[in-house]
Amino acid sequence: MLVLGSRGAGEKCRRTCKVRRGFTSVPMLSMTNADDVSANTNFGIKQEEGDFMKTLALINSTAEIKEVLQKATEFSNGDILEVLFVYEKGLFGLPDLFKPGFVKDESIDKEAIKKEIKTVLKELNYKNDVVIFIYIDGTISRVEAALKDKSALIVTKYNKTTAKLAEKNYDLLYLKNGGKNYEKIAIVLNLSPKDAQLIDFAKKRFKSSDLELVYDYLYAIDTITIDPLVGINAEPYIDTELKEANKNRFNGIAQKENLKSAFLEGADSENLIEYINANRYDLTLIETVDYEILDLLKSDVLIK
Repeated sequence: MLVLGSRGAGEKCRRTCKVRRGFTSVPMLSMTNADDVSANTNFGIKQEEGDFMKTLALINSTAEIKEVLQKATEFSNGDILEVLFVYEKGLFGLPDLFKPGFVKDESIDKEAIKKEIKTVLKELNYKNDVVIFIYIDGTISRVEAALKDKSALIVTKYNKTTAKLAEKNYDLLYLKNGGKNYEKIAIVLNLSPKDAQLIDFAKKRFKSSDLELVYDYLYAIDTITIDPLVGINAEPYIDTELKEANKNRFNGIAQKENLKSAFLEGADSENLIEYINANRYDLTLIETVDYEILDLLKSDVLIK
């Protein structure tokens, strides 16, 4: 028998590409190797509840500077803020997403970009320490070199390059909704031991937000049985007994946490993507994702 993934009861079976969360240490980037460094680092800052020890603002174009820095400074809360600007020639091309004055001699003007970053931080009234790195190409490898602590949060715009970071087991905030405040947040559960951590983080970090627990049965269960003689075009088999058991577990968590909740059946008209988009959440907080969700969700996505 063959085990595959499934998204919805009305859909044909197909493989999903879920990103499993974990952590792998990578070497820290030496400041002396950066193209530009600005400010003194201040390690050992006391970490507040729901915060990260370090925030990395990852930017790929000048058009992203203000939005990414605004969210990154909101999450930094006095911790270490690093700004990593990586211009990807293959992704954007010159001078498509660069304001006039940021292109010099067929390349980017690093000094002008550094000045713009500092100007925006000043406008945001950010007064804590910041380190600025500016490079051309190699976004993923630059991030890997810059981070080694799993308590770091990467804040970045979602694009085809930054999407690859979801494979790297980092805490990630993908910006997709234009910098809105997080007034309405969906917390997607898997009915796993990490659910409690996710809920605890949301309650501490977003104390004034409207939180709702969401569980998509078929997305979360992600296992169906297929007869190899029939092939992958078979309709998924739904274990109704297991479904009811999971529904009871989910409702129990919602009652214990005193939070609103939505148990989704996983059919075409009621699955995770459609529900979150239709209800216009500002942020989706999730522990395990697939690329369909990253592509189609309209809210910002925080993977933790």
